[in-house]
Order: sequence, then C-alpha cells, then structure tokens
Amino acid sequence: MGFLDELGEMASSVAGLFRSTLGAVDPVLLQTGTPATAVVTGLTARATTITVMNGLTERICDFDLKVMPPGGQPYDVRVTQGIPEVFIPQIMQNPTVAVRIDPDDPARVAIDVVAGAANGGATTLPAPAADDHDSAAWILANGSDVTVVVNGSRPLPGLRNAAGDEVHALTLTVEAAEGEAPYQVQVGNAVPAAALPLLVAGARLRARRGDDPGDVVVDWAANGSPGAVIL
Repeated sequence: MGFLDELGEMASSVAGLFRSTLGAVDPVLLQTGTPATAVVTGLTARATTITVMNGLTERICDFDLKVMPPGGQPYDVRVTQGIPEVFIPQIMQNPTVAVRIDPDDPARVAIDVVAGAANGGATTLPAPAADDHDSAAWILANGSDVTVVVNGSRPLPGLRNAAGDEVHALTLTVEAAEGEAPYQVQVGNAVPAAALPLLVAGARLRARRGDDPGDVVVDWAANGSPGAVIL
C-alpha cells in the first residue's frame, strides 16, 4: 500500500470518526441498508445540537435499540445519531422506529426518520420462519404447557404483527412444572382485540413455553380467544 493510499484511508477514518461524533448518518447506509424495525428501549439526549441545511435543528442522542431484522432474531445495539428535535417526542410516545442495517455489519444501524414519518410510526412485524424455535407458531405447536399470571401489560403503540394485532409488553409470572419455582418474565405478545379483556392484573392464563424459560407465549385460543404471536 502506497503513501497516498494510507493517507486516503487515514482521511476516511478521521472523517468517519467526525461523522460518528456528530451523530451524522451514512447516506449510503440509509439508501442501501436492509430495511427493518427496532424498538427504542433507551434514549439519552445530549447537549449537542446541529442545524442542518433544511433548517431543522437536530439533537445528538444515544439510542438503545432492540433491532428486529427480517427473518432473523432480535438483537440489542446502541446507536448515536442526530435526530430532528421535532421527532423526539414522537419517538418517546411511540418507541417503534424504522431502521436500516448494514448487511455486512449488523451492529451498524441507522434510524430512518423519513421512512418512520412516512409510515406514521406504524410498523408491521415480519412473519418469522416456520422452523424458528423462538416463533410463536413453533412454541404453540411444540412447547410445554404452563400457567401464567398477568402482573402488568402495556401496548407498544404502532407495533403490530402480520395479522394486524397490536403488540403488548407483558410482565408474567410463570407457574411451571411441579417442583420448579415460579419465575417472572417480560415478553412481547401480539394480543387479538378479543383477548384484551383478559389482560387484567392477577388473571391466570394458559400458555406454552419453548426451549428457553423466557420463550413464553400466551395461548389465546386455549383461553377462548384467537391466536397471537410473540416477538
């Protein structure tokens, strides 16, 4: 590698660090990255702001995201990015955002503000593969029977499954097999409208558990309601 090549790589590295520090998004990633959705699990706004060419003021924020790639398993990542301040209240009220993922580096994720605004913040989760052991379909067909007690629930606005059912964050106590101590889990279940009356504190519901103790799916059909899926 020649001196000019090394100099070019150094300049590119410095430019990348500068863009990262300022929370700038790689435009190529926004154009060519794999479209996906993510749930904002944490948001810290920094003191730094930037006024961009369209006149909007962007605030640099640190986002903790649970990314849901198409056909893949959800994973956690932290992203530092500048976001127009007008969108921050919307993200705080509706934590589901559109993102783009670098197909060669899943840790490189950019929030696609334009796509999120175009969709009105509503996001439909992709259907998981049929043989995905973390999918609700597989767990309901192959999992073990358990009873769960509802401790709390809240909807995740704008997040729905392929059937159009709204996803809720559920806090459940799992009453497992005899001799096994009860334990608490937090899961995301898409809840059919007919099952919403069942989401009251203290309700005991039939559910199914997969390979992992945290893979718990409420069996809405067994509780007198249509089926739903877990994240």
